[in-house]
Amino acid sequence: MGTESLEDRVRAVEARLARAERSHRLVLFVVGAVALAGAMAWAAIGATSRAQAQKLSETGKVIRASRFILEDENGRTRAALSVTEDGPALCLYDENGEVRAQLGEGKDGTGLTLLDNNGKTRVQLDVLKAGSRLTLHDENGNVLAGLVVTEDAPTLDLHDAQGNGVWLGAFKGGPGLTLRDEHGGIRADLCALREGPKLALYDENGKPRAALSAFKGGPGLDLCDEKGKPRVALEVTKESPRLSLRDENCKLRAGLGVTDVGPVLGLYDEKGGPVWSAP
Repeated sequence: MGTESLEDRVRAVEARLARAERSHRLVLFVVGAVALAGAMAWAAIGATSRAQAQKLSETGKVIRASRFILEDENGRTRAALSVTEDGPALCLYDENGEVRAQLGEGKDGTGLTLLDNNGKTRVQLDVLKAGSRLTLHDENGNVLAGLVVTEDAPTLDLHDAQGNGVWLGAFKGGPGLTLRDEHGGIRADLCALREGPKLALYDENGKPRAALSAFKGGPGLDLCDEKGKPRVALEVTKESPRLSLRDENCKLRAGLGVTDVGPVLGLYDEKGGPVWSAP
């Protein structure tokens, strides 16, 4: 068994150190290459992100889609924004998934609808081509109040559950108040015209039966038959008070007046010709 010399041992150590140095340089090269590649990738990503951000900033468009849905922490839909065939629409939902509010825009105009927990419309607000409209509904969906503003005039319409209602309007010719029965028929109409105020009363068939006016020429009262034809007229003019009686053909048959010289009475035939008078 030979014995290694000191020189041989030194050479062996130097050889091991050379191999270790080469391995160390290789590890450093690999680490450096990986670091350089990561730096280059990070720079490329940063440059791309900056380019995209600059492009979004220049165009002003962040997200493009035809429908958006917002959900709560339980995954339930609470809001939905979409574009339909009629136009864009926004819907808000309650915790039970029922629609409680709708906002939409379409060909006829823009509308807002508020619904109760039974899905019944309770408030409706519309902006249409003809004007704006607000309607209030009961729990059955019946319209009980409506406010409309058009080019002609603003109008307010109030109803009860049976259909009895009050209608109020402010027209260019003067404001008016209308009372309706349970069938929607006009029963009373009060208006303030340029000539003066007027009150008209109607029967269940919509025929005028009485009218009271206070025009510039003087106050007057007209009574009509079941066909709506005037039969009795009582008026006070600048000249005198006067009472007129007419037949079913609206022909004057009797007239009574009081002038400066005294009372005057006249009777007429079916053609309107005088038959008798006094004095």
